[in-house]
Amino acid sequence: MRDTLDKIINSYMDKMAPNEEPKKEVARLIRKQIIAEIRPKIEREIYDSMKEKIQKEMEEKRTLDEAQHLKNLMIEGILLAFIVGMIVNQFTDIISVVKTEKITIIWWFITIGISSAFIILVIFYIGIKLFNSIIEIMRNVQH
Repeated sequence: MRDTLDKIINSYMDKMAPNEEPKKEVARLIRKQIIAEIRPKIEREIYDSMKEKIQKEMEEKRTLDEAQHLKNLMIEGILLAFIVGMIVNQFTDIISVVKTEKITIIWWFITIGISSAFIILVIFYIGIKLFNSIIEIMRNVQH
């Protein structure tokens, strides 16, 4: 831009001022005045275009993050439904064993062990998801 402005000013000054020494000073003052008038407009245009670009990129990133969050939520829901179904199945087995009254100590330990393992797994899963949510909230607050 500076070269183009210098060419325009020099061609204008060649036509207007025949004397070489004042011509350089006048050209310098004209260039300075033109730059002072044009700079705020150009800076504002650049600022506006960069602001639009950044807002668009942020919106795209937010959309991608929301889609990823929805995907994770769906997977978590399916896993949680599976685990809860397994726990319900174990308790149903316990009830059926109690009804038939053919209870052996080994069967009780196996059933209670499997049920406890599923309960611990659910508690562990919920704890991890809660911890990840807290970390994500803290990251969002910092940004």
